[in-house]
Amino acid sequence: MEKQVPESNAAQQITELQDQLRGHQIFGKYRGSQNQTAMNAVGEILGESGNPTDFLRRWDAFAGDMRVLGNLMAVLKRDGKTEALAALHQAILDPTYTFPSETIPLEKTVPATLVMFKPEATLLMLTWITQGNWQDLNSFLANEQTIYNQDRWQMIVDLFEKFPSLRRATEERKRRLDYEGWDLLYAYQVDVLREFTIPQDFNPMYLGFGQYNDHLELCPPSHMNWKTVTLDPNVGEVECLAHFAFWVQADQAAVLSRFSREQQEQMATWQFHVHPDLLKGSPLPVDIGLHVEPKHEALQLRYPSRTSAGLSHGFGSIIDPPHGYMNEWNATQGGMFVLVTVEE
Repeated sequence: MEKQVPESNAAQQITELQDQLRGHQIFGKYRGSQNQTAMNAVGEILGESGNPTDFLRRWDAFAGDMRVLGNLMAVLKRDGKTEALAALHQAILDPTYTFPSETIPLEKTVPATLVMFKPEATLLMLTWITQGNWQDLNSFLANEQTIYNQDRWQMIVDLFEKFPSLRRATEERKRRLDYEGWDLLYAYQVDVLREFTIPQDFNPMYLGFGQYNDHLELCPPSHMNWKTVTLDPNVGEVECLAHFAFWVQADQAAVLSRFSREQQEQMATWQFHVHPDLLKGSPLPVDIGLHVEPKHEALQLRYPSRTSAGLSHGFGSIIDPPHGYMNEWNATQGGMFVLVTVEE
């Protein structure tokens, strides 16, 4: 139990401290500097120390170590070796980081798998959401020749072909004058996900916000009231959720064994063997990036402990995409996506 300090004694302690600090140049130098990094280091070592002498011994050792590492970083900075500097910085901060030439023994890793059902249809839907325009869907249904981009027109043709339920849902969305989005998700649920029985330990992943027009209602259910729609009595009630992929803490073979051979042929999987610390005490990573094949080799070389072992349907994947990954996505116009895990 924390010792209670009498109020009079507390005031006396503060008065004595003020006397001690009066004219103290070092205190004056750092007072109000908001140097949280330095105070965190002091606090951590102070917590480990039994007395002032022990604190000074531990601090001198820490300061000596930081002097060596800081000098190594300063040399890399001076020589313009920015990639090496970034790698050293990450290796110090991230317990899961491995250099390209290193590997983590399999017995020290946790298997994990990213699963996507009907990947050709799913990737087409993701591409449409990130590149397309809902007005073009309206124009297409009205047989209006206002879509001058031939690739966009072909994408819509393919979209209605792979999602037979989309036409009726989009027509209903137009009739209701609703915001866009639920019609796409209705078709995705009916034409893709309802063809599979998805186990409860499959954690759903959504398309991260910022990759689509904010008019689209794609937020996870924890953020808004979802539309539950009934358009076809044979289909029944459909909750329009954007579960575009699933994250499973199991190896690829174990995941696939839960489905028939015919179903396996309609699934894409990405295998990871990750350091347990990467999961931060939870089976759910923050997010996973999907990127086109030409980007995969460079990411795999730089982030081997977080990047999928292989490719599927022309895409690789990476856990917790690095800073700037979204800028790459913007540059490639739909060649990369970031999927996020959101608790229901």
